[in-house]
Amino acid sequence: MKHDLSIKELIKFLNKHRICLNKNQVEQLESFKKALIGWNKKTNLISKGDTAYVVERHFLPAFYYVFQLIDDGILKDQRILDLGSGGGLPGILLSIYFHENEIVLLDSSRKKTLFLKYIVKRLNLHSTVVCDRAEDYKDNLSEKVDIITARSVAAIPILINLGMPLLNDKGRLYAMKGTNYKNEMNSVNLCQTSLIELPINTEWIDFSNYLTGKTLVRMEKISDKK
Repeated sequence: MKHDLSIKELIKFLNKHRICLNKNQVEQLESFKKALIGWNKKTNLISKGDTAYVVERHFLPAFYYVFQLIDDGILKDQRILDLGSGGGLPGILLSIYFHENEIVLLDSSRKKTLFLKYIVKRLNLHSTVVCDRAEDYKDNLSEKVDIITARSVAAIPILINLGMPLLNDKGRLYAMKGTNYKNEMNSVNLCQTSLIELPINTEWIDFSNYLTGKTLVRMEKISDKK
């Protein structure tokens, strides 16, 4: 019978890929896992079938966002918004690792944002939780963000419509997609948006075949490119 990865196995793997967590961050990760499973019994944060595989199916993909952001040269003063944060994946893990960055966890579900507020307070994270729709949040945004992450939120054209108005001129939107993502790209206006496909690093796939067939797509505004 298949078993979930342990946090210890995950940490050991992440260390090999420039993602090093200190003792406090590991404890935050363990507390988050426990809370996620506990709250999922009353609030639909992740699918019930995934509760036995939280590390492999949720933590590992979330840390791949971390891996890619590091590779793309994230700066400490860059603002991050996790769009449709849900159970905090990848938003909470981004908050744990990029603890010096300003991070907003945005979701329209009151029940999910109650969980996010609970976990942010419990883990003493410096993130802001916002219960709002992206369409409405853009009108209340005082300063546009540098980076948007999204996972299992919507098809690429919808993500572009929701996310691009929240990004500054040089901002980037990252979304992990499955094998059918190319069909989603057919209706994208490529005159306005640049879509860059970032295949999952083979060492990550070797570590867990759950990442097989997945691709991280980075979206940027073409009109702002030099």
